[in-house]
Amino acid sequence: MGDSALADDAAPQVRSLVEVGQSLRSNPTTIPAGGVAVLYDGAGLGYDPTRFRAAWPQTPGAAVLIGVDGWSDNVLNNSPAPSDYAPALPGRTVGFWPSDSAYRSDTLQTAEQGVRVVGVQSAALSFSYDDADDWPRSNNEASVFFTTGSPSSGASWLRSTAGEAGAYQSTATVLAGERLNGADFGSPGVAPPGSASGLVISEIMYNPASINGPTEWEWIELVNGGPAIDFAATPHFLDDDDGSPLAEPNVVAGQLPRGGVAVLYNADAASPTEFAAAWSAGAGSALFLPIDNWPALANGGDLVGLWSSAGAYEAAVAADSLAGSVAGVVYDDSGDWPSSNNADSISLAALGLDPSQPTSWVRASGDPGDPAAREAAPVVTSVVDNSGLDVGSPGLVEGVVVDPLAGDYNGDGLVNAADYTVWRDGGPLQNETASLGAIDGADYTAWVAAYGGAGAVGVPEPAGGVTAIVVMMLAGSGVCGRTTSRNRVPADQGRSGCPGWAG
Repeated sequence: MGDSALADDAAPQVRSLVEVGQSLRSNPTTIPAGGVAVLYDGAGLGYDPTRFRAAWPQTPGAAVLIGVDGWSDNVLNNSPAPSDYAPALPGRTVGFWPSDSAYRSDTLQTAEQGVRVVGVQSAALSFSYDDADDWPRSNNEASVFFTTGSPSSGASWLRSTAGEAGAYQSTATVLAGERLNGADFGSPGVAPPGSASGLVISEIMYNPASINGPTEWEWIELVNGGPAIDFAATPHFLDDDDGSPLAEPNVVAGQLPRGGVAVLYNADAASPTEFAAAWSAGAGSALFLPIDNWPALANGGDLVGLWSSAGAYEAAVAADSLAGSVAGVVYDDSGDWPSSNNADSISLAALGLDPSQPTSWVRASGDPGDPAAREAAPVVTSVVDNSGLDVGSPGLVEGVVVDPLAGDYNGDGLVNAADYTVWRDGGPLQNETASLGAIDGADYTAWVAAYGGAGAVGVPEPAGGVTAIVVMMLAGSGVCGRTTSRNRVPADQGRSGCPGWAG
């Protein structure tokens, strides 16, 4: 409270799609009825809930881990004090606002320091904490948790102690304490000589040596000889002809100017920083784009293309072809094609050559090879993710009691047409709030009201009361995803633990 207000055009800090590097990641935002959620520093942990669970392994599987954007700008203060702009509120008051208009109504323009947050009257919920008077003192390791009473009273909070009330000491975790990549050879980001007309796939790393478990460092290089492309404005589909079709575009960010070079790579393999560390030497102004839902490239030959519209992509899938693609190639590793050696990329010997002809391609270390090729620099990281010294009980809350969700007659945490069917068929009704024990019109009226009113169609469940049970840490500042072949999978493919896959 008293902090500078977010900019007028700021995005909500809890949202279902978040940007990590230059790719979009999903982020859970729904808490089921009676559920428990833990909010954590999304950007600080790469919106990767597994990193949080590694440090806090006793977190229940049902607990929803929600990454919050902008945490570093709203870090919880270890020595809170009442704000001059809201002196009636306790040392640190935190609010959750359901809309931008509600949030703006609790801000005030000040002469000294601009727009400040001054209240929580319009917040959906709020809580407070301090480390003075009757509040638990910070000890630079333990969380504080709410017990009962007023969330604004220090007497309602206790400091966590390992072994009591479900609290335990966190587990020390280290990120990727080993070399992440092998001795790959290629020239991502360095275009072949010559000129290109339109968008061209100029280099492909389909069988890298850089494998860390089931994760592959595959990539595809694009040279743009046509108009500039804004992938955020016009998302594209990058796919091959194996496995299930994409449900949505997977190239969704980045701007590729006319004459520019982009390297599209598997977002699961490495962070943008790690990939750049391996391959950026000599790449100049190349654009590195991490791609989610990467189409794992086949070692024994594959069809791979890029489509700028869903209609063109769907038609190509149906025809098992590159029809309608803005760039594409059908490559192989036999005959006149460069053979695979489990390390090298293949690239066009010169822009302007026909990419459909195997003699247009060379292997990075072949004869002739790619004069711009270089070996990937080793990427080794050993980053402490959690010291293992913290004490708390994230996601562990005993005795949670929530009021029945009116109209939810099948107990699934939703109010929809399925609940009407239960009522119509004579029950039994879970979460009954009207005329208990009798299935009648009052129960129907309760369902209609919860569903959105008479005549409503597809109305989402309206917001109900929200009970916040807050635990705060004050101290310290081989899934084989594409296993179904859409058309063909060469017999010689294979990846450890993933039959029919290469990399």
